[in-house]
Amino acid sequence: MAESLTYETVGSCTNSHYGLIDRAGKHLYKASLFVDHFWQASPTLLAVKKDGKVTFRKSTGKLAFKGNFTDALSFSEGLCAVRVGDLWGFINEQGSFVISPQYEEALQFQNRLAPAKLDKWGYIDKSGKFVIPPTFSHVLEFSEDMAAVESSGKVGFIDSTGKLVVEPTYDYATSFGEGFALVAKIEGSEERHHIQYIDKNGEVKIDVTELQLKCDPSGRDVRTGSAPASGREMLSTRRSHNEWVHFFSPTGRRPEQFSDGLAVIKCGGRYGYIDKSGKIAIPPNFDEAYAFEEGVAMVRSRKTASFLHKKDCPFRLSEPAGFINKDGKFLIDPKFEDAYSFSEGLAAVEQNGKFGFVDHSGHFLIKPRFDIAKPFFGGGAMVGLPVELWI
Repeated sequence: MAESLTYETVGSCTNSHYGLIDRAGKHLYKASLFVDHFWQASPTLLAVKKDGKVTFRKSTGKLAFKGNFTDALSFSEGLCAVRVGDLWGFINEQGSFVISPQYEEALQFQNRLAPAKLDKWGYIDKSGKFVIPPTFSHVLEFSEDMAAVESSGKVGFIDSTGKLVVEPTYDYATSFGEGFALVAKIEGSEERHHIQYIDKNGEVKIDVTELQLKCDPSGRDVRTGSAPASGREMLSTRRSHNEWVHFFSPTGRRPEQFSDGLAVIKCGGRYGYIDKSGKIAIPPNFDEAYAFEEGVAMVRSRKTASFLHKKDCPFRLSEPAGFINKDGKFLIDPKFEDAYSFSEGLAAVEQNGKFGFVDHSGHFLIKPRFDIAKPFFGGGAMVGLPVELWI
């Protein structure tokens, strides 16, 4: 999967100014308190949405170029989808339109193709031409030269020529990662999910549901509520549009996607990891588990003391977060209220209500002082601070 930043905004449970810091913790740019959204659109450009308008700024805060954009995603393969009025087009990093606004919706370029919608979804090249006609109800971006598409109410996969490689027989599907895609079918009156990993030929390589039933014959892990949630990199026939969701991963990689040869599995109500042979590589000892990034994975466990919910953050998770290696051993003990996966050698973690950044040894290189923080991308990280602390 391409290493592009997801469409992720800085949000906080506190009334903070949002800004950008470097690896030394130095403030590079402070955004207005009253911006609607603020995100890193590329390693060198920030996107700021205020009063329904999006502007792109350099890391210093200086306006990078003028534009009349009402929405935008992030740059990928040198181009960024932007909306002008009701139509989407693509600009380059100089702010010039490479593809004029003409589509009802558009997503990011991956593998040289981008999903675009004109009544239905298809795929365009960098000239804006549909090279795969718009005939699909819903689609995902390409990953490893394969893309999940919905046709006649079911999900299958096409290759970069538009050829249907895997027949549309599924209700859910993720993008391919390391040669595998997770797919699911809803079966029976109880609406249980039959979850499997397939290869690029559509051959079943791992039967996840079979593994889950061995862990817990009651089948609680395969009921509807325990199925993969729809979101970024998950196409579901039971929703009306693509959603962009951040899963604690700077690359947007889902826990169910293979990363470093491992993928998250739920067994007996808890989470562990399987390898590509379908064997349990790390026992299900965790309350939550996320994709491996830089050789480590963020997990949550109730084995240590839990944290109280903050009054102004009613949805804050209570299980402390830590980081494990591929042997399942804690490299950094679960002691943080919140955490994100590692990116560029650092991870944003929350301790005693404030975010800082730790290295792989768990040492704070940037001490906790921020109300909110996001992973490093292109040498900078987005953070939030109370107004009076920005200097």
